[in-house]
Amino acid sequence: MHRTEGLNNDANLFQNGPPGTRIEEDWLNAVQEELCNVILEAGIVLKSATSETRDQLKLGILALINLRLPANVIAYTTDVIVPAGWSEYTNARGRMIVGLPLAGTNEGAIGVALTDQQDKTHTHTGPSHTHTGPSHTHTGPSHTHTGPSHTHTGPSHNHKWLDTTQDVATPDYTYDAAGNPEIVQKGAAKTVPGGVQGIYPVVADQFTSLLDGYTNLAGTGATGADGTGATGADGTGSTGADGTGATGADGTGATGTSALSDFIAYIQLKCIKKD
Repeated sequence: MHRTEGLNNDANLFQNGPPGTRIEEDWLNAVQEELCNVILEAGIVLKSATSETRDQLKLGILALINLRLPANVIAYTTDVIVPAGWSEYTNARGRMIVGLPLAGTNEGAIGVALTDQQDKTHTHTGPSHTHTGPSHTHTGPSHTHTGPSHTHTGPSHNHKWLDTTQDVATPDYTYDAAGNPEIVQKGAAKTVPGGVQGIYPVVADQFTSLLDGYTNLAGTGATGADGTGATGADGTGSTGADGTGATGADGTGATGTSALSDFIAYIQLKCIKKD
């Protein structure tokens, strides 16, 4: 094929006249043969002027495309009608095509094919479960009981005694009406409680005080040493029976739903395979 070299060409391009570019037979024959060779290469017989359909070049190009593609090549088309030299690849209906892994199964299919414009959904539900607290035992703390420290003190009281030197009675001492022991005044006759009479010489330094013919010497109750409360043996806290942890009500796992279109947006095309 070559560009025109006819007289009055414009850089090997045709131009209008006058005078215009001369049409040469070499250029016309070149164009004719280039077109015819495409049709002939496709195995199509050229038509005559009376049988011309003006579509042989197109058919020749399509035929050459088919001839150049190996058999079983997969393609997609928007045509509803499958072109000549091809067949619908029905295994691909409703499925995605992925590359074959090493040593994989050719044309191996997994799962259920989609129906027309189907948007499959899937629901995830977590497992039901129960919360149970651990078993346990309550044991009281060990401890010791110790009584409080304290002191014992006798009550205050009076001692009253009879002098035995000039005693005309048999007892050495007697008691008053309240039951307290009493000492009789010396140097005077005195009827003491109980009807016993005695005469006692006065010894001035023997008694310090006189009261109603008696000498009363106040006494203070003896005070015992501080006492310490008794200490009991160590005690061990009581242990309660084993307890069982509380059990919560059964819980239901959360449920989530997702659709195919949430992950994959797809378009449907006819899948064809080269014969």
